Amino acid sequence: MWRVEPLHYTLFGPYSSITTASDLNGRSSCAEVVSMECTGCGKNLSTDEMRGENCPYCETALPHQKDAIAQAAAVKELLRDSDGDGVPDVLEGTHLDPRTRKKPADGLGPESLPSQRKTVEYKQKPKGGGCLVGIIAFLIIGVLGATMYALEQQEKAEAEVEAEPTTVTHSSNISVHFSPGTTTITTSSGGAASGPAGAKRPRYVYDVCLLDANGDSAFDILARTGSGESPVIQILDGTNGQPLWASKPYDTQVDIACIDEHWFVVATRTFQLDFYHSRQLGPPVRVKASDRLRAIQMGDGCVAFKTDDRTRAGVALPSGITQKCATSGRMPRLTDSVPGIMALTEHRTRATADGTTYTLTHRRNGTPMLIVTAKRDKKTLWKKELSVRKPTFSAAIAVGDGVVAVVGSVAPHRNRAVLVGLKAEDGSPIYEVPLAERQTDHMDFMRFNGHAVVMQHGVVLQGRDIKTGQPLWRNGD
Repeated sequence: MWRVEPLHYTLFGPYSSITTASDLNGRSSCAEVVSMECTGCGKNLSTDEMRGENCPYCETALPHQKDAIAQAAAVKELLRDSDGDGVPDVLEGTHLDPRTRKKPADGLGPESLPSQRKTVEYKQKPKGGGCLVGIIAFLIIGVLGATMYALEQQEKAEAEVEAEPTTVTHSSNISVHFSPGTTTITTSSGGAASGPAGAKRPRYVYDVCLLDANGDSAFDILARTGSGESPVIQILDGTNGQPLWASKPYDTQVDIACIDEHWFVVATRTFQLDFYHSRQLGPPVRVKASDRLRAIQMGDGCVAFKTDDRTRAGVALPSGITQKCATSGRMPRLTDSVPGIMALTEHRTRATADGTTYTLTHRRNGTPMLIVTAKRDKKTLWKKELSVRKPTFSAAIAVGDGVVAVVGSVAPHRNRAVLVGLKAEDGSPIYEVPLAERQTDHMDFMRFNGHAVVMQHGVVLQGRDIKTGQPLWRNGD
């Protein structure tokens, strides 16, 4: 017979309850984790979430992170040198203090002649000093390594605390200092935008996302164009790919992100953040962050962002006044996977339209033939294995106007890319259109914008009719 007894055990802190089953003789069987809760917000955390540094819901430092800070403080105290003589206080006056060691006997000191030193050293019997030196060196290296790790953990934990504004100057140039990093907000003119006059459809496109710039039925395209060292940010009309707006060239590499349907950010490698509104393309709200942009999310009338040094800050838009900016869920990172793209090492992606989620997967064994599954409210509507396989680098899916568009490769080839169209209601085939030979099968972006399927692969950007798969426009034309 067995009975269940609660056994409380500390796992990353005192918030894990573990239940064990034991027989009447007291022998325990396997343990089952019942719950793991954050001490800050009380949310249940998974094992993977527990391995992080902070709670993903309230961003409170987890107990093992606090322990690292305490350990760092203890090591700092251990190595404290109050008089600055290079010897830790705890070693002063002990046999480990190098200043209290006796000078070597005559003939062993540095003043003796080389011949004398050699003679004495040759006659001297070893007494295990080398072993002692090795042990001391090993201990010193271990302490230094632990110190560096603990200090790094402490710095990360301190930087995770949301930055609070300390000084604000209301003028044409609004400067705000954040702690622990320093961030400057500037609303003065700078990085002025040029209009569509004279702007040409870009020849090379590197990054894209969708937003609304002109209020028509199609989402427009924000694109990073130009060379890597002198990039230009452009907004292209979602119906024909023609330029609507272009920035002046930046003098450093940049990243772009669409925060919502109107606001977007241009982040430079020199820690500068330019926030633009797609309907009011004047001077940006310019932020000098403390490090490169890592993650960003729109809040209620504000934007919150994190940098690589783990500093978090918030800015009201469009005023540019610093404030705490509450967001929900995990803050999206710039390095997150693009929705609808199943990259080289990924096995699943999805697209959603009209309350139905269309998931793209592939066979796990044998040839990776693509599979599309349609679900609504956890109910499977249909599932279909396609006649195309996953390409070498990536497959893609987009949905709109009653059509599911999929990019795959003609089996058994890995790089003979085609665009396949299926009826969204039952998965029956509509078309299979070959993509040009000079077009790579490395899909970086594919999404229906209300008018066409916007596809970016390599440096090529194009729009295709989702009902026929035929091209409507492409960059460089």
